[in-house]
Amino acid sequence: MISKIKIGYANYEVLEVECVNKFEPRKGEIDFFNRQIRIDRDMTTEDKRETLLHEIIHGLDEFMKIELDEDQVRKLGAGLAMVLGDNPSLLTS
Repeated sequence: MISKIKIGYANYEVLEVECVNKFEPRKGEIDFFNRQIRIDRDMTTEDKRETLLHEIIHGLDEFMKIELDEDQVRKLGAGLAMVLGDNPSLLTS
């Protein structure tokens, strides 16, 4: 998994952690203040990728002021993960 990603003007550190959020169970979380994306390290590679895409969409939503709701973010993350997984050459060409 990547260790850094730029969303808009902000650089985020991507961390695989044991506990994403000690108050709410989550697979991933974006922290806009500390510029971190935390992903649960115990997930499968596929789930980590989908979760990272989900958090990137949250980052884009915040940066671009789109105002997506959580269900829209979830569906976009799952859809993008599916398309990228089914078409691996998409990002290499």
